[in-house]
Amino acid sequence: MNCNNCGTPVPNGNGFCTACGAPAPAQQPTMICQACGSPIGNGESFCRTCGAPAPVAPQVAFCQACGAPLMAGHPVCVRCGAPVANGGAKPYSEEQASGIASSALTFGILGVIFACFGFLSFLGIIFSAIAISKAKKYKMMTGTYLGKAGVGRGLGIGGLITGIFITSIFVLVFGIAFLAAF
Repeated sequence: MNCNNCGTPVPNGNGFCTACGAPAPAQQPTMICQACGSPIGNGESFCRTCGAPAPVAPQVAFCQACGAPLMAGHPVCVRCGAPVANGGAKPYSEEQASGIASSALTFGILGVIFACFGFLSFLGIIFSAIAISKAKKYKMMTGTYLGKAGVGRGLGIGGLITGIFITSIFVLVFGIAFLAAF
């Protein structure tokens, strides 16, 4: 597509002309690859990222602020950061979200338990970090920390703090004992 102001070609995805700085003309709607979520230009038969065949019809969900195609599963537009309206399709099932929330809770509980044991407190740190990550993924899917995911996140933060504290004391005590032996 060419700039409406100076006629210079404007690459897809650019918001402004690189020659004169004028806003880029409105782009034709692009399709979204259903395999990887990358945009597929009109007229392209395959995704340039993963090689999957292009969908038959273009995705109808576009950002109301900037017109960019919305990425499935993102609560905000990846181009301008505007919140996605309720019209965006959910690319996940409730069972997937529930499974992620349950795993956040499970890892949070394991993180707290292992964080309290001196020689295993490093496992508490690892499990707690996983719990926080799972809760963040749940929030990316649903837009909120509720129920099991929220509790798992809280336990993960507590386990992380406790694990770091106990590991530090454990390393300090054994470090002093090791140095005292020499």
